[in-house]
Amino acid sequence: EPRHPVVIVGAGPIGLSMAVDLALRGVKSVVLDDNNVVSLGSRAICWAKRTLEIFDRLGIGERMLEKGVTWKVGRQFHGEREVYNFDLLPEPGHKYPAFVNLQQYYVEEYLVERAQDFPDLIDLRFLNKVTNHKGHADHVELTVETPDGPYLLETDWYIACDGAGSATRKRMGLPFEGQTFDEHFLIADVEMETSPFGDHDTPERWFWFAPPFHNGQSALLHKQPDNIYRIDLQLGPETDPKAEATEASSVTSSRQAITSRPVARISDARPSSDATSTSVTATRRPALASTRAQARPMPPAAPVTRATRFSNACTARNSDHAPPRHHAERVLKNYRTK
Repeated sequence: EPRHPVVIVGAGPIGLSMAVDLALRGVKSVVLDDNNVVSLGSRAICWAKRTLEIFDRLGIGERMLEKGVTWKVGRQFHGEREVYNFDLLPEPGHKYPAFVNLQQYYVEEYLVERAQDFPDLIDLRFLNKVTNHKGHADHVELTVETPDGPYLLETDWYIACDGAGSATRKRMGLPFEGQTFDEHFLIADVEMETSPFGDHDTPERWFWFAPPFHNGQSALLHKQPDNIYRIDLQLGPETDPKAEATEASSVTSSRQAITSRPVARISDARPSSDATSTSVTATRRPALASTRAQARPMPPAAPVTRATRFSNACTARNSDHAPPRHHAERVLKNYRTK
């Protein structure tokens, strides 16, 4: 096939955003990814105001705002007592809030669908794994493995958006610069109908130092769409991460985080200087419905052909919240077979 202007490896939020941004400028690109599903499980959920403004320019910001959970009040606890709270967006009139919580698989789905608005500029190829690349004076040659066999691809510009474990960086001997902090966290998504944030309906973000319900250094709780709550539990230096990621351990830790509520908290968000003089209110203890931990295995993929790979990428995410069938059929109808 002819040489392409740009090839992007990685169809996560960064790679897809790059493709859409280039398309808005009239630049063609090919996006290659070695998987055929959008991300599964407990991954990125918290999108800041500036990020939302960028996604608005790319054309998916309003969808994220409509589906996502908006929060702006955060509370910090030491043990069982609230010591500080804040309001990140105290003034009205902003198009986007300080933060929106939205599961990464929704963002990737929106970006994939947005890419379909540019059929002549964005070529999405799933189950296309780049196994090697060679740099030449005026182009880059890629070796790509697919279920139908390998092929070569030439491009003027090759953009690696394949994450922290980038195979492209490893082949080029390019490490990520900076410092590494060896910390381990148990991340679980818990589904429950009753909010842990008291008697009001406004979602908040709660952070604990020295939480009484977890033998670790910190814990974090905040809400996502579909009545899913994210729990981050920092693990101690002597903890075995693999043992903590088992279903039995993760359910126990998550249940303790949900049912062990602070005995005292400040009623309204305000600067810390007022914290000692405000009233204290009680909170409810919701029942735990179910837990999905980070270590959840990916379901086996069905046999994939060139005509179905795009449909799988949009539909084979968390099966508990899969889009309706007509959605997958609509997306597949708009996909151009390569």
